[in-house]
Amino acid sequence: MVDWMPKTRLGKMVVDGKITTMSEALRTGLPLREPEIVDILLPDL
Repeated sequence: MVDWMPKTRLGKMVVDGKITTMSEALRTGLPLREPEIVDILLPDL
């Protein structure tokens, strides 16, 4: 369960489970504008 409501297309893709790794996120070419994206994809960082 995610308490975060993404505002960007990349954020929505991450929450929906369409993007599951940082590599996939970077390959989209979309900007990482929300820190929660990194928090979800790299939880041990």
